[in-house]
Amino acid sequence: TEAPTTNIFLVDAAGALATPPARKVLLGITRDSVLALAASLGLGCAERDVSAQELLGASELFLTGTSVGVWPVCAIDGQTVGDGGPGLITTQLGNKYRAVVRGEAADFEHWLHYV
Repeated sequence: TEAPTTNIFLVDAAGALATPPARKVLLGITRDSVLALAASLGLGCAERDVSAQELLGASELFLTGTSVGVWPVCAIDGQTVGDGGPGLITTQLGNKYRAVVRGEAADFEHWLHYV
């Protein structure tokens, strides 16, 4: 349900975003942030059980965490995920996340505390 220091998200063949439910994972701040960012982009995200088989068949996979932000997964055990690169949704969320943490997203300015 998660990687050593990150949470996993998948995009299925229909374009639906999902992540394992909160009761089964470390409740990461970046995970919660990406859930909010997905909602702001009109990308609903189901929090539900995700099987290993589903991960192998996903169109896109990405990890979220403090050290990586939004990080695409391009292969699992040598098997290519999707087209082997970051997909559209992964890219959208990664770009939005980076804009927020750089102070370039006015709609999430309230998340930042300048020092």
